Amino acid sequence: MPEIAGKREKTEADVEMKGKMRRFYGQLLHFAWLLVLLLQDFHYGFRIETVIT
Repeated sequence: MPEIAGKREKTEADVEMKGKMRRFYGQLLHFAWLLVLLLQDFHYGFRIETVIT
């Protein structure tokens, strides 16, 4: 059966790659968010405000 260019079935490797990409971008987004919070701390001069009642 001749292969048609650009048409192929989804293989397990494709599904696995999709999962890896999703995980990678999830971690990237998480890291970026932590970086934003860290830079915010720098902006406020690392004042750790604790409320003691």
